[in-house]
Amino acid sequence: MPNTLFIKTDISHRGWLEYILSEFIRIQSFNAAILIMGLEDPLPEQAHVLYYSTEVHGHINLYNCQQVLPATDILQVELELFLIQASSTEDTRFYYPFDLFWNAFVFLSRLEEYLSVQKNKKIHSHCILHPRSDKASFAIPVVNVLFSKLEQLIRKEFPQLSFGEGAKPVIELAHDVDYLFKTFPFMAKQTILNLYDVYRTLNHPQDCLKTLQKTVEFLFRRQSYWTFEYWEELEKKLNVRSIFYVHAKVRRNLLTWLVDPNYDLEHYPRLQEKLKQLSADGFAIGLHGSYYSAVDQDLLKREKEVLEGVLGKPVSQTRQHWLRYVEGKTPFIHDAVFRMDSTLGWNDRVGFRNGCSSAFYPYDHVHQRAFTFLEIPQVIMDFNIYQSLSLENMEFVNRAVQVLERALKYKSAYVSISWHDRACTRDYNWHKTYEYIVKGFVVPLSAGKPDR
Repeated sequence: MPNTLFIKTDISHRGWLEYILSEFIRIQSFNAAILIMGLEDPLPEQAHVLYYSTEVHGHINLYNCQQVLPATDILQVELELFLIQASSTEDTRFYYPFDLFWNAFVFLSRLEEYLSVQKNKKIHSHCILHPRSDKASFAIPVVNVLFSKLEQLIRKEFPQLSFGEGAKPVIELAHDVDYLFKTFPFMAKQTILNLYDVYRTLNHPQDCLKTLQKTVEFLFRRQSYWTFEYWEELEKKLNVRSIFYVHAKVRRNLLTWLVDPNYDLEHYPRLQEKLKQLSADGFAIGLHGSYYSAVDQDLLKREKEVLEGVLGKPVSQTRQHWLRYVEGKTPFIHDAVFRMDSTLGWNDRVGFRNGCSSAFYPYDHVHQRAFTFLEIPQVIMDFNIYQSLSLENMEFVNRAVQVLERALKYKSAYVSISWHDRACTRDYNWHKTYEYIVKGFVVPLSAGKPDR
């Protein structure tokens, strides 16, 4: 088996290792097979072998930390490398002084979140609720860093095994269509956020006054959020195409009136025609699943059917409203209904929730295998950048730019950025940063051709 890398290991449960190696093969475009074996299993002659164990056994060894559980603290060992506690070794005979495989798995599988939920500590897609103490680590695609290190090892020690160039980098442009007009629930929710911004700027009178003025104007301004033409004209001019995540209202009650997008696709002919036209012009349409469909498979299927009925063709991609992701339910529902998802991002921070700047297959901790739907990590959302209606926080703009620069450094980069449909209205004026990012990053990647 000349085109095979054998990994001899002392671990007993191999499901997680098989998963991380399969993602490595796909993301890094490794042109060889990887076969996991026990330490005592016989090898074929002239085999390419890498040991992964607690003790040194052969010529090339990677350290096995015995799957130590992650703690709240995390170690920064290099400029762009963070590791979980107790996953390192002082034994210099190991190729790297840390457990490369286990760290990659902990980050990519979101093991910290999974363990938190088992203790009834929910994350709700808010980074602030994540148990990890150093939130700066989410600015780094740690999994890609580790995969690059493994590729470097293989290229140096097993030059007969080759790699491809990787998939073409993609920055998916996305718009979550939440509101097309102002309603009382929406205005109440937004005003609460605006008043919080007023409170935050109390120590800066000029900023506070400006924020208060914006808050009052928002309450009394008559503003339409039908903004499709703006995004369409901008992106056609730049020769790129985005995906619009559209809600399809099925369940109707007081709670959905309060929390879900405010339009009814099934009874909105103007919106139906617009979506058909966008689809015909090369824009993609995905489902913006309702807050409750994240935990209700029948409801999500029905929402998908409504949207497909309007478009007259299948819909394969989704993103849940409010990025709602319930560990024991949402991924299993997505696995049954969709081929692609883009819900795994943060509501309150730019960065890599899974430590990954590539599309990946999420991990099923229950059955110890990969799910079958592909996840496109959302790394930037407009709300992550704009901390108030009145001020564009340049620190967060710079962080967003750095996130994209880091993402594009690694193989098979594939991330999503999201600007809500209403972001280009006078109530927000968040669209200039979007234009800056698209012109600076997406247009050069598209090389003059629409992404879709």
